[in-house]
Amino acid sequence: MLGHSLGWTRNETSQTLRAAPLPQRVRARQAHGISVDEHAQQTRALCLRPERRHELDELVRRLRAELVRDERPYVIDQVRQPERQGRPGRPDATEQERRQ
Repeated sequence: MLGHSLGWTRNETSQTLRAAPLPQRVRARQAHGISVDEHAQQTRALCLRPERRHELDELVRRLRAELVRDERPYVIDQVRQPERQGRPGRPDATEQERRQ
């Protein structure tokens, strides 16, 4: 029985059922008062110097003003991609093109 193996059912001496365990996101919200995502955003912001954070905020404001709504997912995908690098010791195609 799944409920019994997870510890949700009562044992022979108890008159009440045990509560199901709370999901990790719920426990995190109770611990921090905010969601896991909000806590991660605040932690990342605190890792930056205030001056740099303001520069990045301004960059994001300009980017939002310039992009059409349908373009944002494309830009987000491109930012998330790791920089493409050639094999060690060999320049990548864009570097070769710059040299010519």
